[in-house]
Amino acid sequence: MNLKIKVVNFGKSSGETYSAEIDRFVKMSRLWATVEFISLKSSDSSKDPIEVILAREAKLIRKYMTTNTCVVALGEEGKLLTSYEFAGFLQKVSDESRELLFIIGSAFGLAKEIKNDSELLLSLSPLTFPYKLCKLVFAEQIYRGLSICNNHPYHKE
Repeated sequence: MNLKIKVVNFGKSSGETYSAEIDRFVKMSRLWATVEFISLKSSDSSKDPIEVILAREAKLIRKYMTTNTCVVALGEEGKLLTSYEFAGFLQKVSDESRELLFIIGSAFGLAKEIKNDSELLLSLSPLTFPYKLCKLVFAEQIYRGLSICNNHPYHKE
């Protein structure tokens, strides 16, 4: 498996509470994939309507959406997958020789057109998480999925 995964989110990248753990899962994932977390600066302006902010953020996200990329938006209203289903999804994208782009929205969520243009709307939980915790949980799930695909003993049944 030689998968390229990018996870785009909005927020600060340095000095995060969970950054050491996120880095640990990214490093362990390198056995099977290239995983990169990209933190974009939110265009938050308290004067602007949410729709304007989301449109600006969508423009930043679109820079990472290429023709050979499978785009997955994360949202609480998305599809819930088991770890095995998620691993199967990772394997399918790898078999298609495509790159993966996961998008974690800002505090305002994601623009409707980004969700509509995604191949999958994925939920980590019906609950809402702060982006820092979401990044950690998702980094672990990427590693877990990759370990399942590669018959590594990390995942226990």
